[in-house]
Amino acid sequence: MQNNIIRNQAELGSQVNILQCLGKCSKSWKICCVSLMEWKWKLSASDVFFLNCESITGILGAIITGTIFLFQLRVAESSCKN
Repeated sequence: MQNNIIRNQAELGSQVNILQCLGKCSKSWKICCVSLMEWKWKLSASDVFFLNCESITGILGAIITGTIFLFQLRVAESSCKN
């Protein structure tokens, strides 16, 4: 798993460099990607389990998907009332 993280960090770094050379990568996006590539700290829940980059992005993806779904339900409900 550690090898996958290192490989993904290297791939992200090369993609950011390519996009920056093409002029398609803003400075703020590069800062965000660099901070993800250099992430060494770990989050834990009372040392029961550890959260890494993959689990945090999965959790954020689920939250965003659920939020969009609820928003679409709310919009559909309000359009039916009219």
